[in-house]
Amino acid sequence: MANETRHTPGTWKAYLAVADNAPNYWIVSTRAFKGTVTATCDNEANAKLIAAAPDLLAACKARLIASIFALKGPETLTAEDMQLAEAIKKAEAL
Repeated sequence: MANETRHTPGTWKAYLAVADNAPNYWIVSTRAFKGTVTATCDNEANAKLIAAAPDLLAACKARLIASIFALKGPETLTAEDMQLAEAIKKAEAL
């Protein structure tokens, strides 16, 4: 797991923006670069999932770290823990 954040720091929020009579959702950073549009999409469900991404990544990292300490090392991780590790790796890949 990388220690540095390469994405726009969360918290992100999804907002409906209507331009040219077409709905569009803006995912906006509410923290570090306040008001910065991080992403856009035309689907509300996707907008909400994208907006939750920084929080989901942080929760995955916290759970994996807790598992490593609780299980006395990475060699005893469960299949679910390995899924978390793969999801974190995917999220942080360049």
